[in-house]
Amino acid sequence: MAVRISLRSPSASKPDSVRKISASVSMCMGSGRSIQPLCEWYDRTQGSALFMDASFLEVDVAAIRRNYRRLRDLVGPQTRICPVIKGNAYGMGATEVGRVLQQAGASMLAVYDANEALEVLQAGIRCPILVLGPDPVYLRGSPLRGYCNEGRVHFTVHGLDHWHRIRKVLTPDVTPIPLHLEMDTGLRRGGTPLPEVEALVREILNEPRVRLAGVSTHFVSSDRDAALTEAQHTLVREEVQRLRGFFPEDLIVHVANSCATLADRNTHADMVRVGQAWAGFGVEFLSDGRRLPLALDLEPCLRWSTTLRLCKRVARGERVGYHGEWTADQDSVLGLVPVGYAAGWSPFLSGRDGHAAPKVRLMTAQGEAWVPVAGAVNMDQTVLDLGPAISEGLCPKVGDRVELITPNRQAPNHLVRLASHAGLRPYAIACGIHPSVRRVYVDGHAEIETSFPIREGVR
Repeated sequence: MAVRISLRSPSASKPDSVRKISASVSMCMGSGRSIQPLCEWYDRTQGSALFMDASFLEVDVAAIRRNYRRLRDLVGPQTRICPVIKGNAYGMGATEVGRVLQQAGASMLAVYDANEALEVLQAGIRCPILVLGPDPVYLRGSPLRGYCNEGRVHFTVHGLDHWHRIRKVLTPDVTPIPLHLEMDTGLRRGGTPLPEVEALVREILNEPRVRLAGVSTHFVSSDRDAALTEAQHTLVREEVQRLRGFFPEDLIVHVANSCATLADRNTHADMVRVGQAWAGFGVEFLSDGRRLPLALDLEPCLRWSTTLRLCKRVARGERVGYHGEWTADQDSVLGLVPVGYAAGWSPFLSGRDGHAAPKVRLMTAQGEAWVPVAGAVNMDQTVLDLGPAISEGLCPKVGDRVELITPNRQAPNHLVRLASHAGLRPYAIACGIHPSVRRVYVDGHAEIETSFPIREGVR
């Protein structure tokens, strides 16, 4: 296993001992071995809080690249792909993921607002950025102005009122800004009401400081309701056909989100907007009869790992956690992990008497076992029942790795299964993982680029 470690610290140079221990920790966590002996040695000899940084979110960029290639094969060479990286790329890092998708060939990247657009543009991403939300066009005194003048920022217009607000902030010398007209075909969130569409098109075409670059809509239930999705798509097709004489030849029509892209080729149009699909999710929500064959090849790219911090015995009948919501049904051992709802582990993933508890994967020197959450999820920590691991002959120890979220679709701690248990969408959990949780970008399983906090003064 080749490991590339990038140590970030105020000091310019790092001693060999720091480099060696960092690489050793990464290799141990990658193989599932306990890092406790290394942490104890490091705390004694180097004074580092290395053990405190034992929770990390692993993003497999090789899986993202493969997912993009599969999406390209699925939609064909004539359809553009616009990966959606709003919400900090669903919690995985917009600039890092954006670079990967740009290199893979993305025609455009979509974000929610101007601030997200500015973040990825300032990070060096060169492909056009589509702002999906009802933002005004920030130009006066904004660092976004230069990017707009280069035609690298496209904005979405959500009706006549929104358009009139946009028009007020356009400067006389601005390069024509690309606008995408979103039609509200049923979601009743953003978008232009259908009776306003023609008037809005006419006003946009009569304004030389903008150009009409696209027409879109947002499906209400493309994962569950094929008939409703088709009805929405029909409304867009009819409006586009009715107003075809007004539209430029290079107009981009885009209606398909991830689930529509994975289910129905008829929705692909000129461009697809895929969010969860580039991360390997979405296909789980489609019935067998609605999945396009290549959809099943997508790979989840996300893994969240931590380590056991504390192990303690609990007697049969003892209640655990706030309000005593979990009761030990036999003598057991509890394990504490330093991850709670402040880090993004949902309180809906608690373990309560009378309810099936979510399970995570414990990795010990003797093997692996699935262990359930015991009691309420706390702000900074969660308790696990290690009894199932012990009954299988394992000997859990402080420092053993715990996999909270796995890329394995069949596992009980797959993100989609955990989200279903919590009554949430998978990306709601992913977006909620706090920025303080260290992100590790993995290129397959061969190279890891990560960072470890080193205390000032360590030599």
